[in-house]
Amino acid sequence: MIQDINDYLQAAQKQIQEYQKIMADRGIDNRKRAEEQNKKYGYSTIPDEEWFVFGSPIFIMMHGCPWEEKKYHKENEYPHNHDFFEMSYVYRGAFHNTIEGYTIKQPENTLVLLSPQAKHCCDTVNHQDIVFNFLIKRELIENIFLQMFSESEPVCRFFLDSLYNVRQQKPYLFFECDNVLISLIHSMIEEYFGQQEFYQSIIKSKLTELFSRLSRMHKQQNRELGETDSYHLMVQIETYLEQNYSTATLSSMAEFFHYTPSYLSKLIQQQFQKNFLPCYRKSAYNTPAGILAILHCQLTR
Repeated sequence: MIQDINDYLQAAQKQIQEYQKIMADRGIDNRKRAEEQNKKYGYSTIPDEEWFVFGSPIFIMMHGCPWEEKKYHKENEYPHNHDFFEMSYVYRGAFHNTIEGYTIKQPENTLVLLSPQAKHCCDTVNHQDIVFNFLIKRELIENIFLQMFSESEPVCRFFLDSLYNVRQQKPYLFFECDNVLISLIHSMIEEYFGQQEFYQSIIKSKLTELFSRLSRMHKQQNRELGETDSYHLMVQIETYLEQNYSTATLSSMAEFFHYTPSYLSKLIQQQFQKNFLPCYRKSAYNTPAGILAILHCQLTR
């Protein structure tokens, strides 16, 4: 259990008050924006700058208002999506989450990771429930996995493909946390709200451990289900280029593989030890071997 949970409730309340003041000072009414977008599109999109206002790529908040006896409104009743990563951890009680039509109820000590851009709405069941929501910028997650790729590319690729909803049926990952994960998540929460020296560096380190353990757990879970975990970037690129060799660009490849162009470029550079240049699209080769030969020649510098 987290030491002095009431202290962190007070810290979360203070953070929300500071956040609301920043939004008011900037003239941003995110609830009004959500209402207008939902009326027009059926959902709203939350930009990064609307949450990451404290200068950190990590924002940990609480759903609902557990410091109040009654919630003043039903939280997040509008479907919404965003480009940053979100994971919800239930510390006490339960949490209802509807993600792209899938409705799940999270009990205590469970963790859900959403695919980026997945439309969802969520809410605590009652005011005594305590749910910590981790919002993490995409760039930080991708940098963490770039470090992890050097140790186990297949495991990381399988986890990332699942998280990005590539070849997966559900746009989320669900984990029942063991004691190691619970302790790790609790320590991240304590660091975040304690905000002592180097807390951001410590949280980033713990995030690396968290995703490493979740990747390992996810691989094992799917191995038990008989699903493959052999996703190889070179084969995927080879197949894509075979089908799109005359028009492929870094941007089109990134969109296809559900990555950002910069992240895909770094992955390619790690695999081929070269940079991406789209000159191969002028090649007359139309076989995988030929295209990859051009790729090796043209991914220069």
